[in-house]
Formats: sequence, structure tokens, C-alpha cells
Amino acid sequence: MTGPRVTTATMLWSDARLDRLRQRGDPVADAVAAAWFEERAHLTPVDAVGRLARHHTLPTEDRSPAVAEYLAARPPLPDWVDPALVRAGQRFFEQWGPQIGVALFVASLPSGYAGAKGAKVLYRTARLVTDPRRRVMETGQMLLHTMCEGGLDVGGAGWHDARRVRLMHAAVRHLVLTDPKEPWDVAELGVPANQEDLLGTLWTFSLTTLDVLRRSGVRFTRHEAEAYLHAWEVVGHLVGVGDDLVPLGLDDAEACFAAIRRRQYAASEEGGVLTSALIGLLRDMLPGRVLDGLPATAIRHYVGNEVADILGVPRAGWTHRLFAAGRILDEAEDAADDHAHAMRRVSEWMGKLLWRGFLAVEDRGHRAPFEMPDHLADGWGIRGLARREEVIDLRDAAASGAATSTSGRRRAGS
Repeated sequence: MTGPRVTTATMLWSDARLDRLRQRGDPVADAVAAAWFEERAHLTPVDAVGRLARHHTLPTEDRSPAVAEYLAARPPLPDWVDPALVRAGQRFFEQWGPQIGVALFVASLPSGYAGAKGAKVLYRTARLVTDPRRRVMETGQMLLHTMCEGGLDVGGAGWHDARRVRLMHAAVRHLVLTDPKEPWDVAELGVPANQEDLLGTLWTFSLTTLDVLRRSGVRFTRHEAEAYLHAWEVVGHLVGVGDDLVPLGLDDAEACFAAIRRRQYAASEEGGVLTSALIGLLRDMLPGRVLDGLPATAIRHYVGNEVADILGVPRAGWTHRLFAAGRILDEAEDAADDHAHAMRRVSEWMGKLLWRGFLAVEDRGHRAPFEMPDHLADGWGIRGLARREEVIDLRDAAASGAATSTSGRRRAGS
């Protein structure tokens, strides 16, 4: 009698290999960051990181030769990059941008906070360098820059964003590892922003998004899914994921992500604080107060109660009705069509509200530095602010949509 067959993916993403990846940073970017901090030894760590973030705006005499050389370089993309597949992934983003916005803000980001060890790095960085709200804004901006067509070409807006993020990851590693007030346990936690955590983040932005789209009634082909994953793996390369780890096909990427979730998802104080800050920001993005419960409800719906409980996500009131149709599963074709239509409508509407909110948000009394290409704003129909009437209309539609799906389920079972 033979034992169970061990697949290549299972062997590839063993605990032993992922343990090794937790001890691995990014030597190229780490060397640049180390040179910067050595040159700026007279500054506080927070000031040093702040100046690094705005290096390109500093007077020439205040710039670091090492950082300037890094930012000015134009390294080609690796041979494994398929430009046609990247373009297909970016067109997929432009087609489903409102729903992908929902996936980012209520599923990808919270899922990242569920990794307890990685959340400690994010929390400490937020506390020392930048607030969680600004990080969310920057993440949304990077999503737009990288996933718009041409954004990942050498010299494109997303290409620059991702390379700056790579440098900031290196700065965070240096900052955390050299902090005398709070020693970092590398043996237990791994190197900050290590390769396992970078992979986990990469999968939350790609695979988690694809899962949210499916649950939102969006139907797409395997080729489209592979294209979107490929575009994100180019982002992964640019932010420092090793080329020995990407690219992967969907099946191997899913196997890797499952192993990381099993190993890393756990409750933590830091994950709870980051999630609470995210929910507060999303509330501020929405019009009025009637939708205050929507961010928590949406997070629970898309990441599931188990992960939501890990993060301490509160339960909400009437807004759960928006997703009632999504919880009614039925094999009947008419019920499935009702479900898909209702969920596409809900997720598109919610995505428009969130993108509108980001365009309108203020930071310290001024418009936050967030921009969106005109063709996306027009194509997604998010010009202007949402009216309160839209909220009430959709609340009524949610009730009727749930009733319709329920009746479809009853017809199938009768």
C-alpha cells in the first residue's frame, strides 16, 4: 500500500523552505538603505526615513549618491516577463476596477494584517514613520499606477512606485533591526519584510482579489486570472521578491498562499489596531453616517468570519442585507444568475463609493495627494460625490435582491 502522493507544489512550499525565506531580506536594496542611514547618522530614524521617502525632492547637496544611483537606474525587466500577458492583466483591472477596489480595501489589506508576525512590522512602521491611513492611500495610488496600461513598463509610474516601495522596505528592515529600544527577535519573527511576508502580500493583492471578484459575481476566464496574476508578479519582482520565487502559475501560487496562511494567520494586537484604523478610514470615505457599518460587514463577508475574528472586526447592523444574496447558494441556473447580478451590482456600487472617497479625502485640511487617470474616472463612472439617495436606493435593492434570490432557491427546491 502506498502513501498519499506528494505534489511538487507541496514539496516546494514546505515549512523548511518558508522558514528559510523568513530569514532572507533583499541584499540589493538593503545595501542602498544602509548607505543612506550611514550618511544620515545625525538624524533621528524617523527623520531619516522621511527624507528617504522624498529623496527626489531634496536639494541636490542633500541627496545620497547611493540612493540617487538606485532611483536613476533603469534595470530591464527579467526575461520571464510576458508584456502581452501584463497588458491583458492591466486591461482586466481597468474592466473591473470598482470591484477590484473593493477587494483591495476590504479583503487584501485586512488579510495582510492577519499575518501576525508581518503585522508587527507594519504596526511598528506605522507608529514610527507614517500613519496607517496614509499607507492605505499610498497603496491605493500604487494599485492605480501599476495596473494602468503601461504602468509597469520600465520608467512607468507603477514601475517607479514599486521600486520606491522596495527601497522603503529596506529602510524598514534597517530601522527595525537597529532599534535599541525595541529589539527585534529575528529567530522568532524572521527578518522584517522578509521574502515569505513579501510573497504573502503579493498573493493578497492578486489571488485574494480574484477570489473577491468570483464572490462578487464577476465571471472571468482562467487566462484572465493568469494574466492578472502575472502582472502582479511583475510588481512583486519590482518590490524585491526574488526571481527564484516568481513567476508561478495559479495552482502553485495558490499552494504557496495556502501554506503561508496556515503558518502565519493568527490573532495579534497589532493586526487588530491596523484593522481598526482601516475601518475608520473606510468609514470616512463613505457619505453620511448611514453606511458606518458597511466596512466591517464587507470585510466579514469577503475574508470570512474566521479571519475577521482574528482581526477583531465588529459585526454590523442593516448593511449585512447588502450581502444576503451572496450567502444563499443554489445550483439552479436562474438562482445563480440572480446571485451573480445582485453581487456585481453591490460590489460595483461599493467600489465607486470608495474610489470617490479617496479622490475627495482631506489630509490635515488639504486634499490628499491622490490622483486617478481621467479615462478610469470616466469609465468607472465615479465623477463627483455619491448622493444620499444612492445609499437609500441600494438599501431597498438589497432587501429585494435577497428576497429574489431566496425565492429562486425555493423554486429550485420545490
